[in-house]
Amino acid sequence: MKLNPALLLKRILPRTLFGRALIIIVSPLILLQIISTHIFYDRHWDTITRRLSSSIAGDIAMVLDQLRDNPENQQRVFLKASEIFGFSISLRPGEILPNQPPDKAVNARIDKFLSHAIRERVRRPFQLDTSSFKEQVVIDIQLPDGVMSVAAPGERLFSSTT
Repeated sequence: MKLNPALLLKRILPRTLFGRALIIIVSPLILLQIISTHIFYDRHWDTITRRLSSSIAGDIAMVLDQLRDNPENQQRVFLKASEIFGFSISLRPGEILPNQPPDKAVNARIDKFLSHAIRERVRRPFQLDTSSFKEQVVIDIQLPDGVMSVAAPGERLFSSTT
């Protein structure tokens, strides 16, 4: 037995004028509510991600500024960054960042906003590894004497409530 889509639709749709009027009024309202909710949350997630990315980039810029002013206190600066910001920082002397583009972004939204914030605040060559962004984000920054690797906790960049 084949089901005819036209007959199925005819069975589902209301037969009375009240039922049809109700569908004509209610369906655009539901559609508008769905579209408005999607737009609101999309903008909200963008705003939250942009602000969290800017916060991490600012903290990294502050660490770099402290290192520039006090290069002899490198371990103390790294320890303070770990205590205050939750960063795990290591310096690889003499190393140069590879000239290859990073792998395909796992989370394009986070990559886009974090890259923009680091370019704006740090102003040094860098590479991101956001493959495990819920646990940590690894940012390698080229310094004159090597590469500084910053592992920022994912909770600093990802909010589970939004």
